[in-house]
Amino acid sequence: LLPDDTSGELPFLIALHGRNGNKDQDLEYWDVARRRGWLVLAPQSRQALFEGAYCWDDREQGLNDILFHVEEIMQTHNVDRQRVVIAGFSQGSGMAIYTALNGEANARGFIGIGTWWQDPAELAIQRRDLRGYFVTGEKDHTLDRAREIQNVLKQNDIPFTEEVHPDLGHAFPADFERAFDQAIDFIFKENE
Repeated sequence: LLPDDTSGELPFLIALHGRNGNKDQDLEYWDVARRRGWLVLAPQSRQALFEGAYCWDDREQGLNDILFHVEEIMQTHNVDRQRVVIAGFSQGSGMAIYTALNGEANARGFIGIGTWWQDPAELAIQRRDLRGYFVTGEKDHTLDRAREIQNVLKQNDIPFTEEVHPDLGHAFPADFERAFDQAIDFIFKENE
């Protein structure tokens, strides 16, 4: 998604779909970033489950897929490399955190919505100078897994905050625009 004004360096959001999803599934939510002047990349995993449904089960293949598309964008668009954020929903959120911690995408932070990852203990911490923002629902069946991921981040002194919605299940909140703005403020608050 291209912002209306593409002059100058563009902040860059990498938005990952959830398991059983695809690159188009959550674009309506990530359009808030485009409206705020961000270039948005929604890469699709090449790990097909069935027609129209993909996953990030093989994390190394997923990382390679993401980095391929990120490099392509970096070569074709004027990206502000100091304002790169990776985000996702569900398993895509876990993949976003894995990618941010890996360091190869040079993200300043991550946004996780309904975060899930198969084995939080296997998150490879290569980079600590980033910040994270979780959007969680108290009725989300993945909440315990999000807490496990948060514990790994705490143990490694990686700052994050959480926005909790009492009546939200495994979904984006209705007021996601506000959540996005708060996430960006938190990720960049020490850098501006």
